[in-house]
Amino acid sequence: MLNRGHFLQCAWITAGRMFRLVQGLRYHEIDSPDKVYDSKEDSTCTEEKRRVFWMAYLLDHLFVMRNDWPVTLSEHMICTKLPVPDSDFQGDCLVSGNFISQAITDPASQANSPFNDCLAIVTLCGRGLLRNRHNNISKVYGDDNSDLSEHWRWLEDVLFLKDQIKSRGDTFHPLGTFAQILGQVAEILLCKGVIQKNSNYGQCMLDDCHRRISIATEEIIRLARGLTYLHFSQVCPLMSMPLFAAAEFLYEYRHLKDGAFLQQLQDLVDVLGKLRNQRVKKFIRYYDESGGWSIWNHLELNIAKW
Repeated sequence: MLNRGHFLQCAWITAGRMFRLVQGLRYHEIDSPDKVYDSKEDSTCTEEKRRVFWMAYLLDHLFVMRNDWPVTLSEHMICTKLPVPDSDFQGDCLVSGNFISQAITDPASQANSPFNDCLAIVTLCGRGLLRNRHNNISKVYGDDNSDLSEHWRWLEDVLFLKDQIKSRGDTFHPLGTFAQILGQVAEILLCKGVIQKNSNYGQCMLDDCHRRISIATEEIIRLARGLTYLHFSQVCPLMSMPLFAAAEFLYEYRHLKDGAFLQQLQDLVDVLGKLRNQRVKKFIRYYDESGGWSIWNHLELNIAKW
């Protein structure tokens, strides 16, 4: 009899196939100026292709954030515009959207879309994680002079995006809260890149990162606590991924901030335990049975000892 871990493994493989399929179908260049358009294809069909591609892109980047994997769908190879908001799509108002770079540099220029907000956030986070990987490779070749100027710029961009998303207050949409939590997690992971280079930078910069992480974590806990009062249909099914990424960071760096991160970790685990979203609880069990490190079991049993 197949266990749940087998189905989780199949899900990862299926996701990998999806990433390659959207590339093979060239959905990453739907709006390329060199593309030859099919006169028989209507705008609705084209928009559906955009939505398929960007959903694959989001899932790919969530895996990157969650597992520190290399990006499969690189933003530098994309010439497909962002999808229109759901209300416009359902109302057949298919006005051409922005490219991802435009959405990041000028978020106020795009229509209100929690999905596009998520895409902008994971793109910025992906840039930071890619730079961390490049720096680690450079160390192998003896180059340890990494420049954090870009890293800090991406951090500021994430903060700006977070403020934009919060000002919209779209918490009734399942992706609204997801986008807010995702923004906080992106800030934590970008700060993690600075902490990992603490031998090259001053204590003042590290203290600033610790402060940012602490504030972001408190906001994650506040938002996640609000999810405990919702029906599971009102919670994004991908919510477990950013929540686990935050919890794993706090676990890894629980010795910092004189135990403050440890207390925040305990608060976050408590919230996870109260979540009514069965998808989150099932994800925890699946991850544990597939041989991975389980926050649910490991932390709950040992947090009192720390």
